[in-house]
Amino acid sequence: MCAGLSAGQMSAETELCFPSTETNFPSTMLADQASSPSPSPPSSPPLSHYTEPDGAIVCTEGRCEQNPKRCPRPGDYRMHTKRHTLPYKCTTPGCLWGQPNKGFSQRRELERHEKAHLAGSSLCCPVEGCNSGANRDDNMVRHLRKAHGMKVKKRDIPALCRRQRP
Repeated sequence: MCAGLSAGQMSAETELCFPSTETNFPSTMLADQASSPSPSPPSSPPLSHYTEPDGAIVCTEGRCEQNPKRCPRPGDYRMHTKRHTLPYKCTTPGCLWGQPNKGFSQRRELERHEKAHLAGSSLCCPVEGCNSGANRDDNMVRHLRKAHGMKVKKRDIPALCRRQRP
């Protein structure tokens, strides 16, 4: 029982009792307590999930609510949660990929994205009046299909699009 509290004053909520400064403890005990690192707060709120009897973790966060993602190992689940938290953000001022709801789940995706800021657009859209550009052939193919309805393949890009010097 804690010093200074009677049995009637203690409740189920009372978990820890700290000794008064008047109590003498061995100096090694105090040194151990002082050197222990304080726990760091979690970086983001926990995601919704449950554990199956075989130990697999099933994510039910966000889009996984309709189609739950089953992760057989804890490491798989940790990797999967990055799709929800998007921890890697672009630091270039004004870039949309630095916004709170945007980002990348893997560092290599961010590194690939940052190359676009360094080199600029090296491919120009061949459609007259369109000022879009891309730094990769597959992005230009997607732009031509979605924006202009053109059915092109990646191998057609060098003939269609002129490259700019960075």
